[in-house]
Amino acid sequence: MADGFVYTLDNTWEKAHRRLTLLEEIWDPGTLSRLTALGVGPGWRCLELGAGAGSVARWLCDRVGPSGSVTAVDLEPRFLEADPRPNLDIRRCDIVADGVPGEGYDLIHARFLLIHLPGPERIVADLVSRLRPGGMILLEETDFGTVETADSALYVEMWAGVCAAAAKSGGDWNWGRHLPAALAAAGASGVTAVMDGFMFPGGDGTIAEMAGMTWEQLTPLMVAVGLSPERIAAATVELADPKRWFPAPLEVAAWGRRPA
Repeated sequence: MADGFVYTLDNTWEKAHRRLTLLEEIWDPGTLSRLTALGVGPGWRCLELGAGAGSVARWLCDRVGPSGSVTAVDLEPRFLEADPRPNLDIRRCDIVADGVPGEGYDLIHARFLLIHLPGPERIVADLVSRLRPGGMILLEETDFGTVETADSALYVEMWAGVCAAAAKSGGDWNWGRHLPAALAAAGASGVTAVMDGFMFPGGDGTIAEMAGMTWEQLTPLMVAVGLSPERIAAATVELADPKRWFPAPLEVAAWGRRPA
């Protein structure tokens, strides 16, 4: 791992699978819709970075069929290893330290990965170079600017603490807004981008639960940047109040292709 870089959401955490499956439940519909629109089909050679619990990697395996292949990369791929596929190549890999494996891909996809990594623009340029001519890339990242509009000062304070902890570890959880420009600067053609956002009630069984789990996992890092355990506990209680509504962070999705 690169000097000074620490991944803020370690998938070895005891509750990691639950947090990752909630993430899939919330954001898979948009991801899979975009991948379908990009035309992913039989015979494609795909790279899935930061594969997490594996839902997108397995969907790609089904989509490309036996004549295609999916390389799935993660620092901790145990959830992928628990349910393998014949056309799935699982790599335990740190792309910051070890580089991105392979080249000549028809599709490269990553979701909520680059925000954790130092130098994301450099990584985007590397990814575009690893596509075959005409190959497609779809990247999806977060931007926490919208959470500042929340009525709850505690909610705003918690995510500010999370973003500060991420920055201290070398990431930028507000980097999503820079994604389209990074793809274009990397030489991708036909770059298109969308922003997806929504609000949710306290006590919601998906996004509110996932937010609370994120705060729980990152509590030591949040305390290290100045938040008190008491404030974190109070915010978690507030997050369970069904009478309150909270803005979710934005998802920025951008896609393009390597020029033929």
